[in-house]
Amino acid sequence: MDGLVLHCDSREVTREKLAALPEPESLGPHHRPVRLGAVVDVLEAEVVGSGLEIGKQRFGLSGDGARLFGVFVMRQSAGLSYAPSLGFRASTDESMALRGVAGANVFVCDNMAFSGSEFVFSRKFTTWADIAAVIRRGLQRWLAHQATFAAEIAWLEAAQVTDSQAQAFFCEAIRRELLPAATVAKALRMWFEPEGMPDVAPRSRWGIHNAFTRALGPKSLAVQMGQGGELTRALLAA
Repeated sequence: MDGLVLHCDSREVTREKLAALPEPESLGPHHRPVRLGAVVDVLEAEVVGSGLEIGKQRFGLSGDGARLFGVFVMRQSAGLSYAPSLGFRASTDESMALRGVAGANVFVCDNMAFSGSEFVFSRKFTTWADIAAVIRRGLQRWLAHQATFAAEIAWLEAAQVTDSQAQAFFCEAIRRELLPAATVAKALRMWFEPEGMPDVAPRSRWGIHNAFTRALGPKSLAVQMGQGGELTRALLAA
């Protein structure tokens, strides 16, 4: 996610709120916007139709009601400490294409982790009839991204770090402005005092990642997706 909007202008909303949004206005002869609630309805139907079970849903909406960030958390599989998640964004004002990102819900503290890469469901869709086909193709891309993200999580879990190496990464996160300094400082304190936080306790890059995502927890869904993806990229490249 590029995080260009919604940092200060977003709010978390219910599915009912999305369903109550008015029909969006066309911005021109070739612009045929589809209600954001309808996009979510079709996306959910296609996810369930593919055999997956959604355990939790979250949605963030811009103040003007034109831009949506959402996440579907799938049911947890046996043996995993996290559940695969599908993050997505859409708009009715042409500011964003319908895009997805692979994610994970870390159950021990219910924090969210997101992949550092996203995919386009389709460059555009102009009629109601082709939304389902667009989303169906996008879900195939999500499955491929999710498999890659699962392998990345396994690598982060296995990549052991010392406290000195971790501290150097936190300093680098501030230097590169991956997160506000205050948020990095909060994550740093969690790293050195992980009592009661079993997801942070492992001295690994995954533990660092979970310290950051815990610190991001109070932020909007848009921020979690955008900056969480940046952190994933940074930890995989460090």
